[in-house]
Amino acid sequence: MSQLLLEHQAESRIGLCPIGTVAVGQMRAALSLDEGHRFLHAFLGGALAEQPATPLPSSRAVASAKRPADAGADAGAVAVTGLAGRYASCSDLEDFWQLLSEGNTALRDWPASRNAVTPVTAPPPPVGGYLDAITPADTLRFGISPAEAQTLDPQLWLLLDAVWSCFEDAGLQPQTLREADRVGVFVATMWPDGQVAGADRWRAGEQAQLSGIAADLPNRISHIFGLRGPSVAVNSSCSSSLTALHLARTSLARGECDAAIVAGVNVIAHAYHLALLRGLDLLADRPGGAFGADAAGWTPGEGAGAVLLKPEAAALADGDPVHGVIESSWTGHAGHTQRFGAPSAAALAGCLRDGLDAGGLDPADIDYIESAAAGAAIADAAEVEAMASVFASVTRPVLFGTVKPNVGHLEAASGMSQLAKVLLQLRSGWVAPTLAAVEPNPLVSWDPCVLRLATEGARWALDPDGRPRRALVNALGATGSYAHVIVRAAGEGRGA
Repeated sequence: MSQLLLEHQAESRIGLCPIGTVAVGQMRAALSLDEGHRFLHAFLGGALAEQPATPLPSSRAVASAKRPADAGADAGAVAVTGLAGRYASCSDLEDFWQLLSEGNTALRDWPASRNAVTPVTAPPPPVGGYLDAITPADTLRFGISPAEAQTLDPQLWLLLDAVWSCFEDAGLQPQTLREADRVGVFVATMWPDGQVAGADRWRAGEQAQLSGIAADLPNRISHIFGLRGPSVAVNSSCSSSLTALHLARTSLARGECDAAIVAGVNVIAHAYHLALLRGLDLLADRPGGAFGADAAGWTPGEGAGAVLLKPEAAALADGDPVHGVIESSWTGHAGHTQRFGAPSAAALAGCLRDGLDAGGLDPADIDYIESAAAGAAIADAAEVEAMASVFASVTRPVLFGTVKPNVGHLEAASGMSQLAKVLLQLRSGWVAPTLAAVEPNPLVSWDPCVLRLATEGARWALDPDGRPRRALVNALGATGSYAHVIVRAAGEGRGA
């Protein structure tokens, strides 16, 4: 009861002090306390509340009151004001950056501890970027009982932690979120593993309780955090995360929301997930470096990432932390090809040019490309061919790389891992090395005067002429979908 009073004292105008005494003597019999027992009462958190609508002194509002656009900021640009993620062997982004910057890999065998939740034993799963555990350890923080947590999609467990950490990174607290006008939630997700697992339980005689539908993920986040903007699940195959980001950016530009959470998640929560990838010949037999001669499919990966977006003008006016600025985003599809999902270098090149034009940018404005490079030989070759075509006019080599050899291919969440890598590179001024294959794929070729694979770490310094540092992030789906974003370093160029 005291916890409820503490959490809701702002709206009820109750001033409850979390430090004081409790009449333990009156409760000894009910709680069976002996003289040697001590009674400890912990509060999850509190707030001072003289005015019910006053934000916490240490918090900023998610969305400001409507204001004219800052003359120095691009009206179509959005700032990344919060950033969080959990990937294989990396509990947070500090671990993630250490893994990337040191050129290490988190790929390993399927952890035996996971079989208690996801029994995947026959045939043995391939080496991948697997998480140590997928457990609803702290769902009480979100008002979810342990019993209810067992009926939720395991992907939600990861997403809630990622979104919470993202808000914390932005310097925000739940009380502040409820005062915001409209915060949208756009979640990238592909696999209904939770629903398939629920069907298994039902056939075994348990009650049908695990929904596992895609809309549960964004809608639960909106419900738990009290967010009243658009709440959308996005599935465009492996391009889902960047497609979700594009939709969020479009929603911000149209005034449908004042800020937006974009998140992506991938969890292997049922054996059928890997079985289907293997049955469709999409998985590699063993992991290898990028653009390898034996590239025959991707290496699976798990994780979740989230970013908080605000219009750049509003973020600058509010003094928000800014990790980077999304200047342009766009999506497309290969259209009709020789077979469904087959790559088309010409279609991809056209899509890349359209996106640059939409952002008012030239190929020479891009310093680095974070490529999709999932590990399929033909698709990787088509991506490199498209990039080489688009950037052929640039008079200096454009660095490119891929995060896949470090943490695997996170499918719906792959764009989040790619974007996080780019933002961390911009922040540190360092391009992490890409783990390239010893034997290169003979189908993949490029002119080193146009494109240069970042096989070694390199300093990413500001251009002497003051041109801002920019990166292009590619995401390509196995179903022929494309999604791309252009990211500018914070505090550089337009809007600085």
